[in-house]
Amino acid sequence: MLYHETLYKNAGFPFATRMKSINNKLYITGYFDGTLNTVSENIIYYDGTWNSMNITNYGNAWFSPCVYDIRGNANDLFMVGMFDSINNLFASGFAYYSNSNWATFSSTINNAEAVSIEFYKGDIYVSGRIEFRRYDSTLFVQSITNKNMLIDIYPNPSNGNFTIKKQTDGQAQITVHDLVGNLIFSSTINNKTSVIDLTSLARSLYSITITEGENTHTQKIVVN
Repeated sequence: MLYHETLYKNAGFPFATRMKSINNKLYITGYFDGTLNTVSENIIYYDGTWNSMNITNYGNAWFSPCVYDIRGNANDLFMVGMFDSINNLFASGFAYYSNSNWATFSSTINNAEAVSIEFYKGDIYVSGRIEFRRYDSTLFVQSITNKNMLIDIYPNPSNGNFTIKKQTDGQAQITVHDLVGNLIFSSTINNKTSVIDLTSLARSLYSITITEGENTHTQKIVVN
């Protein structure tokens, strides 16, 4: 049986760059406005019906914005392409989707064109017109080295104010790193419930580590 669906673009010529099955959904990326009655710029997914990723704009890229590649990690999505922003967040060719929210990565590169993304030994590799990059896998996974250390960090994503709740009183060290591993925040907490202020940071994905004695807890947080 032949199945046919029409992708269209209001101006120029439409094309699809990648089809990828992720978590029982078929994702299609490229340069288009949608499929039939579904409006979604440059990325859609199919799970029996066509669905939008709720992307409102890609900014003013040096050429017509396009999504080249997509990968999934657990319940998260990573996409690369030729765009300067996504939903009004500075993106520079690389964006991340988690918990129904888009996040981007801090970058000083303008007019980036990333065309390929792949996971290798837990880390993320991106290549294209920009230089070849590797992103640390610790930013995309949560790890607890001691199950007795249970940490709750909320809200996540947030505007930069995060509440940290742990089971016991006692001094704990907090460090926050950006995507390339730079230390951008360090503090000490002593109470079961504490609030840290990261509102001065750019809207992006970060890694937070809480160390108490020999126990550590590392997870991703999103400032939006």
